[in-house]
Amino acid sequence: HGIERIEPLGELFDHNFHQAMFEIEDKEHSAGTVVQVLQEGYRIHDRLLRPAMVGVAKKTSAPTES
Repeated sequence: HGIERIEPLGELFDHNFHQAMFEIEDKEHSAGTVVQVLQEGYRIHDRLLRPAMVGVAKKTSAPTES
């Protein structure tokens, strides 16, 4: 039928195929990388059926000194 699952884990966030649900601080991945998939997305040929709902890595905030 031509339906493909979108598998974004480890890829850079792409607003054309992914819907960012939250950002999470992550030291292992660069900012903008998909680190969690909440709901898989699908496309048929080149047309998007449903975007993947994902969590995206952000830079770790530096600890503040008191």
